[in-house]
Amino acid sequence: MTTVTSPSAVGNNFVTCQSPTSIQLQANTTGSSTHFYQWQTSTDGITWTDISGANNSTYTTPNLTTQTYFRTKAAQDIANLSNPFCSTFSDVFTISFSTIPNNSVSDGDKVICSDEPIPALSVTADSTTGINWYDAASGGVLLQSNSTSYTPITGGTYYAEAYDLTSNCTSSTRTPVTLTIVPLPSASISGTASICTGNSTVVTFNGTPNSIITYNIDGGSNQNITLDSSGVASLTTPILTSNTTYNLVSVTSPILNTCINTINSSFLITINPALTASISGPTSVCSNTNTILTFTGTANATITYNINGGSNQTILLNSSGIANLTTANLSATTNYNLVNIISSGANGCTQSLSEIFTISIIPLPTVSITSDSPTCTGTSATITFTGTPDSTVTFNYDSNPNETISLNNLGTANIVTPILTSDSTYTLISIQDSNSPSCSQSQTGSTTVIVNDAPIINTPTPYEVCDDNNDGKSCLFVLTTKNNEISTDPTVVITYHETPTDAQTGANPVSTTTYCSIDNSGFQTLFVRAYFTGTPACFSTTTLQLIVNPRPFANPTITDYALCDYTNPGDGEEVFTLNTKTAEIINGQVGLTVTYYETETDAQNQVNPLPNSYTNTTIGAPQTIWINIRNVTTGCNSVSSFNIVVNPLPVAVTPLPIFECSIGTSTTQADFDLTVNENVTTAGATGVTVTYYLSLSDAQTPVNAITSPTTFLGNDGQTIYIRVEYTATGCYSTTTQLLRVTEGPTANVPQPLNYCDPNNDGFGIFDLDSTITAITGGQAGVTVTFHETETDAEIGANAKTSPYANIDINQQTIYVRVFYTTTGCSNFVELQLIVNPTPEATIPDDLHLCDYTGAVGYEPFDLTLVIPQVLGTINPATHVVTFYNDATNAQQGINNITATSGYINGMINQETIYVRVETIATGCFDIVDFDIIVDPLPLITTPNYPQYSLCDKDQTKIGYEIFDLNSKVVDILLGQTGMSVTFYPSLTDAQNNTNAITNLNYENTAIYVQTLGIRITNTTTNCYVISTMDIRVEPLPSPIPPIEPYTVCDDNQDGVSCAFDLTTLVADLVQSANYTITFHETQDNANDGVDAINTTINYCNIDPFVQLLYVRAVDNLTGCWSTLPIELNVNPSPSAPVNVPNIEVCDTDTNTQNAITNVNLAQQTAIVLAQQPLPATSYVVTYHTNPTDAGTGNNEIVNTSSYSASNGQTIWVRVENIATGCYNVGSFQVLINIPLIVATPTPINECDDDANPNDQFTNFDLTVRTIAPADHTLNYYPSLGQAQSNTNEITTITNYTNTAPAVQTLGVKITTPAGCVSYTTLNVRVLPIPEPLDPSAATPEMVLPAECENGTNSGQQILDLTLNEAYIKNGETTLELHYFPTLADLENNTNELLTPNAALVGDTTLTGDPIDLVQYVYIAVSSPNYTDYTGRDCFEIIKQGYIINPLPTVNTITYRLCETAPIDQTEVFDLTTQTSDLLAGNATTPISTYSLSYYTDASLSAVSQITTPSAFTNTSDPQIIYVVATNNSTGCQSDVAQMTLAVEEAAFATGPQIVSTCDDYDNPYDGVYQLDLTDLSDEILAGQNPAIFLVSYYTSQVDAIAGTNALSVAEAQLYTTDADVDTIWVKVENSSNTIVPVCYAITTIEIDIERYPNPIIDTDNGVNTICVNYENDQVIRPLTLESGISNPSDYTFEWFEGTSTTVIGTDPNYIVNTAEASGATRSYTVKVTSISALGCSTTSEVFEVIQSGPAVVAAGTTGYTVTNAFSDNQIITVTVEGYGTYQYSIDDGPRQDSNIFENVSFGEHTIYVWDTEGGIAYSCEVLEINNVQIIDYPHYFTPNGDGIHDTWNIVGLSNQPTAKIYIFDRYGKLLKQISSTGDGWDGSYNGQPLPSTDYWFSVQYLEQNVSKEFKAHFSLKR
Repeated sequence: MTTVTSPSAVGNNFVTCQSPTSIQLQANTTGSSTHFYQWQTSTDGITWTDISGANNSTYTTPNLTTQTYFRTKAAQDIANLSNPFCSTFSDVFTISFSTIPNNSVSDGDKVICSDEPIPALSVTADSTTGINWYDAASGGVLLQSNSTSYTPITGGTYYAEAYDLTSNCTSSTRTPVTLTIVPLPSASISGTASICTGNSTVVTFNGTPNSIITYNIDGGSNQNITLDSSGVASLTTPILTSNTTYNLVSVTSPILNTCINTINSSFLITINPALTASISGPTSVCSNTNTILTFTGTANATITYNINGGSNQTILLNSSGIANLTTANLSATTNYNLVNIISSGANGCTQSLSEIFTISIIPLPTVSITSDSPTCTGTSATITFTGTPDSTVTFNYDSNPNETISLNNLGTANIVTPILTSDSTYTLISIQDSNSPSCSQSQTGSTTVIVNDAPIINTPTPYEVCDDNNDGKSCLFVLTTKNNEISTDPTVVITYHETPTDAQTGANPVSTTTYCSIDNSGFQTLFVRAYFTGTPACFSTTTLQLIVNPRPFANPTITDYALCDYTNPGDGEEVFTLNTKTAEIINGQVGLTVTYYETETDAQNQVNPLPNSYTNTTIGAPQTIWINIRNVTTGCNSVSSFNIVVNPLPVAVTPLPIFECSIGTSTTQADFDLTVNENVTTAGATGVTVTYYLSLSDAQTPVNAITSPTTFLGNDGQTIYIRVEYTATGCYSTTTQLLRVTEGPTANVPQPLNYCDPNNDGFGIFDLDSTITAITGGQAGVTVTFHETETDAEIGANAKTSPYANIDINQQTIYVRVFYTTTGCSNFVELQLIVNPTPEATIPDDLHLCDYTGAVGYEPFDLTLVIPQVLGTINPATHVVTFYNDATNAQQGINNITATSGYINGMINQETIYVRVETIATGCFDIVDFDIIVDPLPLITTPNYPQYSLCDKDQTKIGYEIFDLNSKVVDILLGQTGMSVTFYPSLTDAQNNTNAITNLNYENTAIYVQTLGIRITNTTTNCYVISTMDIRVEPLPSPIPPIEPYTVCDDNQDGVSCAFDLTTLVADLVQSANYTITFHETQDNANDGVDAINTTINYCNIDPFVQLLYVRAVDNLTGCWSTLPIELNVNPSPSAPVNVPNIEVCDTDTNTQNAITNVNLAQQTAIVLAQQPLPATSYVVTYHTNPTDAGTGNNEIVNTSSYSASNGQTIWVRVENIATGCYNVGSFQVLINIPLIVATPTPINECDDDANPNDQFTNFDLTVRTIAPADHTLNYYPSLGQAQSNTNEITTITNYTNTAPAVQTLGVKITTPAGCVSYTTLNVRVLPIPEPLDPSAATPEMVLPAECENGTNSGQQILDLTLNEAYIKNGETTLELHYFPTLADLENNTNELLTPNAALVGDTTLTGDPIDLVQYVYIAVSSPNYTDYTGRDCFEIIKQGYIINPLPTVNTITYRLCETAPIDQTEVFDLTTQTSDLLAGNATTPISTYSLSYYTDASLSAVSQITTPSAFTNTSDPQIIYVVATNNSTGCQSDVAQMTLAVEEAAFATGPQIVSTCDDYDNPYDGVYQLDLTDLSDEILAGQNPAIFLVSYYTSQVDAIAGTNALSVAEAQLYTTDADVDTIWVKVENSSNTIVPVCYAITTIEIDIERYPNPIIDTDNGVNTICVNYENDQVIRPLTLESGISNPSDYTFEWFEGTSTTVIGTDPNYIVNTAEASGATRSYTVKVTSISALGCSTTSEVFEVIQSGPAVVAAGTTGYTVTNAFSDNQIITVTVEGYGTYQYSIDDGPRQDSNIFENVSFGEHTIYVWDTEGGIAYSCEVLEINNVQIIDYPHYFTPNGDGIHDTWNIVGLSNQPTAKIYIFDRYGKLLKQISSTGDGWDGSYNGQPLPSTDYWFSVQYLEQNVSKEFKAHFSLKR
């Protein structure tokens, strides 16, 4: 029997709501036999169909959607399945589908206001359907069942699910119904509460986004304003002049217009009045002094000003509207510019200001003193004072009494000394100017007039030198060498001159170090002038003769002197006979000697000559021997050299014996190839010949060489002699070759190979070949193989290659076979392979130090501290540890750190150190690393912080005030966090960390000023720094009253004057104190500090003749003030002298150059008195040298009829009313003319290049030297004497020929415009020019070889212009040749050809392509020893010819033909028809003819040449023909040109195409993007047929042009870009072209991918906690969140907290510095947006900030409790509270999570509570609970007075003062009751000591608030 079941059904029916569906069916047949099955299906249960392939006991149906029937046929044999008699059918299994109900229909969403009742939601469904309500579209919570309506409790979307009431099948989807509860809208109003009158402001409305706010202004009609989507709207008020109120009325929801919220709120705008401000103070001060300025204006306002337009500064007016400012010391005119004024308060008014207050600076007077010292005995000198005009100078001379002299208005004064016979010194004392106020200062400085005689000198011997080039001139004259012959007195100055006049005048001294003679005769006279230092006017003269002797020269070409190294082969030494070279060196000259030297210096100095038989000292290279060839008469000599050469002998290495197997007929003979070792014998040398001999004598001779060395029959042990000879030198060496007849080679046992095993597995790689040389001993002709077994080595089987990996762990033997390839003989040795272990080092911890010592960021570290950790279990005795600061050095084991115990980091702050652990025995090593870290010190201001000052307000305690130190902490920290600041009474206390100030409201302990110490400590690293700060108490001001009234003179006699400059009183009032002074007309105004008089202008008195003013002084530092009265008086003045004429005279005294002469000043008196209103007798007239003296009446000029005045001096005239003393002042000038004195002009040097060169006469333009100003007249004369006598004036001054050879001194007369005359001299010098040979004048002309131009149409070629230099110089080796392309360039010294041996020359402007045309370069042949007045060396002009012929040009052309039938892509081309196009542009002068050659191959081979160019059939389409043109005249050949034979059609590409997008592909932060390039093909083709015009894409332009490496279609459609920017080159090709390459066009796709920003919030140390004080919720340590954006300027930032959309920060970083009252963890995100046009934006992952804090002791507790008192297991329970998660430790014990400590020992303990919030070991600061004790008792005490255990008490009850302790004797008698808080019992009873014994006690105490009692006993010991 067979049944059908399913895991999905019960029974044989399966009913489902799901369509389609599929289930598994199972056939179950009774019996134990195996059955076979055939499954069948039916749609009606009647007609059945076999299911193909369904023959297993299980069957899975297909997906079904309608009712279907299944059964199976079963049989025990598969063949019987078709036999109805041997098979059975199972029961039928039915699969049915229930009806799916239709969805319900919503009755509509509901919208209500939040203050309305909630309505029911409903749907409509048919009667066969039930409705269930859910809170989600699928799944979710069932809210209500079987109901078409549902009343929610809050707004949201709810879902109605329909189900069939019969089958319970549910609808496929649920019907959503939404209830929207609109909240009551809110609104508020804000803005600027206070504005200045006449301004408008912005009123801002905030509230529910998009809501409508109703408001009114001052109760007027209602108005509406709509908020935007962010809930904000604003309006600008009209201009307001009175207070205005904006009232809120209501706000209407934008969602539901019936949702209205009534609001009763208003916003008042208060209008502030206008402001005023001004500035006053002194208008002038002396330089480098300060003054006080007064700012006046609206009380308590802030005035902004600047100084000279600099940065703005502010000053605060006091309650009286006044503020004083003490200026800096001023040294230049200073403008104080008022900018604006801002009133006090949060919304202060601002008013712009424009007042400028100028302080003029009176410079301090100065004076200097000079003299025309030195002078000669019997003359006087002029003393000149130069300084501040119109000042009075005090001086003395030679310690005489002080005298005074007045400087004129030009600031000068002169005095003439008496006749002097000895030195005289004039000394400055002081100077005072004539300004008001007057400035003065002491002066230092003096001048000493030195009086000297002329020196006595000698005439020196002639100065002889040797001529360097035998031209009769020399630059070798060092004239100073003759000074001692002239005078040995070191104070004598000696100069040399070319003319006697120059020697007399001292003009034009010549160079004394390198003088070049100018007389080419070899003889010249110089003129000597000598004077004592400082007295050039006192001099003596003599002459010096210069002689130039000719110099001998050696043969210019001396051959090498060579020998072979035979004497002692190999040492490189031989003996040379030097004089064998003498005849060659002298080269026919007579009267000469030749000497030989080792060095050029010895040869030049003629010291250390060599012996004639000389052994070379330079080994292995030629040695230079220097020679001196000397004229025995004059001593003139020259130096040259030649080489001595020891030619080395060739290497003749004795080769190893040649082993050969013996021949068959003899055991001692064999056939040898003697050349087998030839390369060994010669050591591989080239240029040698090797021959073989039977004897040594034959080899040395050489004779009888072995003729057949490759087939030589030799005997065992026979010696063959080998001769190795250099072919070039003939030098030879010999050696021997031993012949051996042997059976096989020998082999050496090699050293073992060692390998360091990096993974210590015992296996490694070995270089077996490295042992071959050791095994064979370098023997040639052998083969070495390596084998794993001895048998393999013996038979030569299974040879192993190198490198080789061992197969035996740790050590293996390799068998080596040595095989002689010549004889076939072998030998064997063993090679040991050893694998050594590598030590395994441990990575150590990093080392830290505070940055206390040395440079910032550097500290000395003891690196050895890490060695134990690095070694671990490694034996230090067998290993060595070294340190390195470079990984490469550590690998190589070089440059290790030696100072390991005091190593200073090499990189600032942090450096990685590499540790190498090496096994001593094997050298195997391991490397680990660690960091050394210098922790930075806190930032600090050193040596002090700014002073903290207070006014001395408390006058009851002078000099003391209370300072708020806490107010300075923020400034001290400089923005640092994690730091603590501690104040100390002194620096010493700060340094010692003693007496810290705990009350930060601190009163100074030292009167007025006290220096506090400050210590800043990093709470994490405990690194600290120390500084100081002064606290200062300022005293009150005390101005000094004037001693007499302020009196001025009145110009109009009305008793009123505006001449009162009150600022002049300020200096005396303040006496240098830093006060601001203001003047007032009443005492009350002065007291109130109001209505100050404007002192920027003079004050006009209002009471005639006499008036009182009141002065108010304010201390600018403290603001304290005081007042005092001053008196003003007015007197009338005389009229001021005006239009007084100047006095003009000439300087007629003995010194015509000092512009000083006598004048009559009294002639002006009558003019002055005629201008006065009263009779002349009412006045007195005086004359003065400066306005100050004129103003004061001091220092009047006494001798007015003969006053010594200076040119331009102003004379001040004073007219004074005799009765009142009032005066007035005028002035006039004294004008004095002086002649011009000029310095001697520089000589005019002219090269002797006129028509008669080198005759020492030439023409000069005398006007090239500027001697005097243009308005002066110059006259020239042949000599100074003729100028002074005005005879023989030179009339041809621009073309004057010297009359004396070589050098001449002219006289010059100078006349000023005023007619004054002076004289000077001018030297003219004639310089010799070179005399070269000119190749252009040679016969025939020496033209350089013709060349073709270096490029088509360049007209140029690189030539060696120096080929004829030797000819040009004509033996003058010192001449210099300068090459120029044109004569104009040479004459102008421009465009010199600086590399003449490879100069690019040729005229590129030549037209007509001339051929064989000689062009020229111009050569300036110059002598560097003679330079003309323009600075150019004297030269001779020659020219060098050259020829540059043009290259023919062949044009690249395309020769196109339209293809004709047949269409076979070939045509017949007549190439000759293109000749004119190919040669177009070729035109030479004279006309050239050309030959054209055509080739089919670019190689231009003969095979490829086209022989029938007029009928050429192309072989390809297109085809390139290569064309070359040859000029038949010059032979110049063109570049190869191409002529293309083709037909083509064009293509084009439109672009560039631009792709710009944010990085939305894959990784949005890598700038890599994927796009389909083919999307742009239509734009690129722009209408071209894509079937013909093919588009391809390339990643480089080169590939696009070449058509290589194109992207495939798949690659183009999925192209992944380079990061950020990329360029794709697009090529469009015309596929219809028949040429290759086809016509194409290229454009680009420019791709710009902007990366999304990748903000990753982090902190600088990875901490995510803030520390908050649990008791007051103050943040102890804020947390700075960093966005992780490295380039923040490219982005904007928006920080959010939690899910809030309110932006809390817009900076790259955000500081969390507020506490969460609940202590909850907060989350933060940052949105980062690019500022580019794309605006790519990313929001970071959430970063959680955990709120923690240090533990605190709960109020009213000690922070712990003790239980199990007096037991062995006492328990301490820590009772603290805080935001953090805490661990606990006691004393130095480990941390633990539990707050309970068991088995606590007796004694004092310290408990530490550690914050570990956030998984950090030290999240916030540790709490330390000190003096923790268990409750116990000491078991004995010793009251003997030694201070140890002298009393007894219970320990641990000091916090229980109510505890009761009783002490009894052993009999129970009460002896003492003691307090738990006291010292305890001292062992006495009624004052008497008790004996040593046991005593009992009882104690009553509290434990866990439970009263307990304990009893025990203890011992008293004495």
